[in-house]
Amino acid sequence: MDPRPTVLLLNFNADEREMYREGLESGGFNVIVALDAKHALTLAHAHHPDALVTRILQPRGPFDGLELTRRIKQDAELKTTRVIITSSLQEIGYAQAASAAGCDDNLFLPSVAEEVADAVWRAITHQPHHAEKEIQVERLGDL
Repeated sequence: MDPRPTVLLLNFNADEREMYREGLESGGFNVIVALDAKHALTLAHAHHPDALVTRILQPRGPFDGLELTRRIKQDAELKTTRVIITSSLQEIGYAQAASAAGCDDNLFLPSVAEEVADAVWRAITHQPHHAEKEIQVERLGDL
């Protein structure tokens, strides 16, 4: 059995998918690749990944990354899976929808592989986002 944390990667864009897969693997993760949301859900049940990295938009269907997130977070076996959404949709409504669906982090595209790997590590180790750390450091400096 592979001791590395497992990441389920769902991305319809082949170039992004390969870039993220390579970045996650070099970041210390075991990566499982899904080609659509239904396949991702099947793989999640089979492998119980530590994290899922998905785009909001999934043109291959049958549902998008937000619905996949909801299904994972509502599933008793999978609800502890950390979810990182990547999206080119930078409107506040999408970030709020991702949060409401149960996403642990939301990265705007273009995201480099290192950002994705860092977001996964933060999510699985329950560390705050970099911006939240800066706020915490500022508050400590005020004491």
